[in-house]
Amino acid sequence: MIFGGNNTNKDIVHINDINEIRLHKIKPSDLGKKYIDKKGQEYKLKYDPIKKKVVIIKIIKSVLDGHFVTDKYDNIATDNVIKYEVKHKMGEMGKEFLKEKYNINGDGAEAPHQETKAPESEEKKQEKKEITSTDGIEITHLGDVTRVTDKIAERLEMGLKSILDSNVFDERYGFDDKLALDDMRRIIKADIIEEFKNLKVNYEDIFKGYNDSKLKTKLYGDEIKARLAITPEAERMNVMRQIEAIEVYRKGTKNILKAYDDIEYKMSIISEDKIKARNFHERQKFSDGKVCIQSCKNDTSKIVTFFDKEFKKMLKI
Repeated sequence: MIFGGNNTNKDIVHINDINEIRLHKIKPSDLGKKYIDKKGQEYKLKYDPIKKKVVIIKIIKSVLDGHFVTDKYDNIATDNVIKYEVKHKMGEMGKEFLKEKYNINGDGAEAPHQETKAPESEEKKQEKKEITSTDGIEITHLGDVTRVTDKIAERLEMGLKSILDSNVFDERYGFDDKLALDDMRRIIKADIIEEFKNLKVNYEDIFKGYNDSKLKTKLYGDEIKARLAITPEAERMNVMRQIEAIEVYRKGTKNILKAYDDIEYKMSIISEDKIKARNFHERQKFSDGKVCIQSCKNDTSKIVTFFDKEFKKMLKI
């Protein structure tokens, strides 16, 4: 359960994970509370006046603040930032070793050789095909939408990891890069993945009758009015629910498409020189990440097209 627990402080709520926080059921009194999952991560709720809804804010703590390090010491070795730092240091040590032992890239350096691409294994080719291909996805009913959005969530995580591994955005030393990566993480997790989950919940809630009172007094356009006028009274509420559910999903998914534009913009302003400064493997990672995110955007567009068609079907007289 979200609300309650054994803690005597009523402003602290213990949860298993973030998915237990249902934003559409949040009360104003809950905005002052702090939520702590079983891993010790803390969250708070905030009303976003732009989105006109309550959003979840993750409370970030330093990993070097005494008590936290004592409790989480074993997890430090798996921290991504530390992994990237070690990777960077190992690369620098390798360059120094080659310079000293073989006089490469030092005084009297050997002429640089053309970098060649190693043949891809069948496993790597299959992995890339799985990440980037969207041609085989066809949406014919709501079950397909759920299948596609689940796949989008997986691919977005892959895309973000590829971009992180590319080191094109260097969050260790570049403050602007850190802000850009933080924004991309937030957009992917909150504005796309979580928003798809919220749309599904809202869609299902409509058919549970939660919005019936609003639907009865809603001002409809001429097309919907004409559709309802020829609908028998006993079936009218069900038709209104179907139209509302499709509209919620259709408009929400169109808003999600705008989130991809924000990600693409952040990647487009990276200079070519900065990309070329990375080694071949890192440049390929960055390219794979961009392709993966574009693939997800294409799938999201397919969802919009599906609900556009469903909306037109509902209005046919």
